[in-house]
This record gives sequence, C-alpha cells and structure tokens, in this order.
Amino acid sequence: MYEKSVVILEANRELLEELKKGLSELSYRVLFAGDDGEVGLRQILEHKPDLILVAINWIISSSMG
Repeated sequence: MYEKSVVILEANRELLEELKKGLSELSYRVLFAGDDGEVGLRQILEHKPDLILVAINWIISSSMG
C-alpha cells in the first residue's frame, strides 16, 4: 500500500496531525511524527525515508536587535 516513507519533526501538535493525515492519504508511510529530534534522527538514519519534514522556528529576542 505504501510506496514512500516520511519522517516529520514538528512541535505544533495540530499541524503534526494534519501533516500525518495528508501524507498518509498520499500513500506515505509515516515512520516517525513528533518533536523529539533524537528519535527522529535515529529513524532517519535507520530507515532512510523518502521525505523528511523539519520545522524550524526562529525566535529573535528584543535583546538581539
């Protein structure tokens, strides 16, 4: 059934669930979905997914600029 695999690293639970649902509907097997980077990296190295989605949030504090 699944032809492709994906690892999703995302802290926003709502967005994470939407990504999982949407990618599953597109025949992606979700190997890992969550915000634990160490677990995600292990899955990436072990399974070599076809797609890796990583959310990067940049926060610039007022003291920096």
